Amino acid sequence: MTFRCPLTSKRKKAFTLVELLITMIIIGILASALLLVAGGAEERAMASRILGDARTMKSAALFYNSDHDSWPIWVLSGPNYINMVSGLADVLPSKYVGQIPVRDQYWFGVVNDSTVSSGDVKAAVVLYDSGLSSGVRRRMGLIAEEMGIYAMDDPTAKDFSLAHTYTPSDSNMMWFITARP
Repeated sequence: MTFRCPLTSKRKKAFTLVELLITMIIIGILASALLLVAGGAEERAMASRILGDARTMKSAALFYNSDHDSWPIWVLSGPNYINMVSGLADVLPSKYVGQIPVRDQYWFGVVNDSTVSSGDVKAAVVLYDSGLSSGVRRRMGLIAEEMGIYAMDDPTAKDFSLAHTYTPSDSNMMWFITARP
């Protein structure tokens, strides 16, 4: 006589439809949270890269000032920088730094306010952006005050005493290089 115990019967186990749906919902929530975090990291990385490039141009301008006892005027012309100071056409940022920051979304120029006597700022590194996303602008606005990033309503005026702390709605960001008289 054979006696079978019902507890040891071989019954096939499988996931129910409810269990599968709950698992898929949890995976969807985690994936969307990851996308939100990754998007913010990309914006932070771009803002950090912009600040690094601004520091590079600031260093080049400071070295130039040390050599020539004046501030440069560097602008981008095609793929290369040119020096707008007469007689110093060969003294470009590449003489002072290893890699010149020229990107698809933005470029830097250096201007001076030597013709203006009202301010105590003598030169500024200017970021000309042509394709920065609103997220990157927002990140730059968050760190503008602590990093010394300013903007002007009329960047061609060269009177840096009119500058205000950068906000995400500004189109030109400036990193000031100060030299008090």
